[in-house]
Amino acid sequence: MISERQATQALAGIEQAGALDTLESLRVGLLGKSGIVTAALKTLGALAPEERKARGAEVNRVKQRLVDALAARKDVLEQAELDRRLASEAIDISLPGRDGERARRHQGAAGEGRCEAAW
Repeated sequence: MISERQATQALAGIEQAGALDTLESLRVGLLGKSGIVTAALKTLGALAPEERKARGAEVNRVKQRLVDALAARKDVLEQAELDRRLASEAIDISLPGRDGERARRHQGAAGEGRCEAAW
């Protein structure tokens, strides 16, 4: 089973995650195939039905807290990354624009015009 101490440590680890990669590795360690929550859910099958119901509800509450914390932290980290990118990729609109090539006819239409001119 997941103890309150383990849940508190996991939540603290989530809050301390400074990068999306770190957060993803925490998510896998907690909720992944070999994660502690998955291991706790697997042990429920060996319990008596009454105890399984109580322990299952407890594990699901902890799991939901972890999922919510992971989602909230992911949103914060993604927003911070977006803010950082926007600050570094600023465009100076006071600079003159590019003097690009003017538009021209599509190759097919130009070829068609040449064919018609030849007839």
